[in-house]
Amino acid sequence: MAGAAALATVPDLSSILPVAAATPGTKGLVGASVFGTNRVAAGQAFDDLVQRPACLNAQRVYFELSQFPTSANNPQPVGDLAAAGIKMIISLHPDPALTVTDYENVRAAIKLFDGISGIKYEVALWHEPNIHLSTFPTATSYHHYVGYYAPAVRSVNPNVPIVYIPAMTQAGIKAYELAPAYYPGDVLINRILADYYANDHLSGIRLDAIMAVADGAAGGPKPFGLAEWGDSNDKLVGATDFNAYVKYLVGLFTTRLSSGKTNGALVWFDGGGPDNSITSPTDFKIPGFQKVYDALNA
Repeated sequence: MAGAAALATVPDLSSILPVAAATPGTKGLVGASVFGTNRVAAGQAFDDLVQRPACLNAQRVYFELSQFPTSANNPQPVGDLAAAGIKMIISLHPDPALTVTDYENVRAAIKLFDGISGIKYEVALWHEPNIHLSTFPTATSYHHYVGYYAPAVRSVNPNVPIVYIPAMTQAGIKAYELAPAYYPGDVLINRILADYYANDHLSGIRLDAIMAVADGAAGGPKPFGLAEWGDSNDKLVGATDFNAYVKYLVGLFTTRLSSGKTNGALVWFDGGGPDNSITSPTDFKIPGFQKVYDALNA
């Protein structure tokens, strides 16, 4: 098996502890991921709608399975986003078979990212593993995956935060219940950023269990935030329920700050169709977005 051979040839650097702990009580950036031919221009249009510079703060970047950058802007516009001063949470999806080829591809990707002037970024190794059970049927299988590829990141740059991104949703399997178990551990992960939408809140899902994993980390609480938030990853949630979701988020994350804990980024996902996107200055979601931004942006 390729993975078994690879594990015998790649040095185990997982014990390298990167990234100094953040100052207690630190806010994160409230950002927004907006997609289009020109992501910077699309982000500026979004920021005009919500009257907050969210897209200029932080965005998500998604690479597909075994897809890696060949240049600063191919196949994802990392260079353009970096030039605009935008912090990125970048998802990489190296081969679950644990190959030496993709181990080296991850190393090459980190070298390429680090060569981009002014870049600010974090890396997730396969976001939402707790809903991809055909790929990671057990929590242990995902732990092994991150344990294999995290050293590829840290052997190039130990100061790049590695992020765990669980899906706090149902997905027909109560995926949110699996999220704590799929956490790869305090040595491998620097922060937890959940994907959590208003329709998840409406269904009764809360963030306490996964937040407790961040807060109970050895050496002190890790930053906790949202890699994706918004109205819906499934069905439209109306204004009343969306506002209740916003109230919950503001209360949760302001309480973290007042308790001396650190927030990670909170990145709106402006995709997935009209249910979640903000395309009009009269959109009912704008006041709620502004409340989150004004209360929680660093």
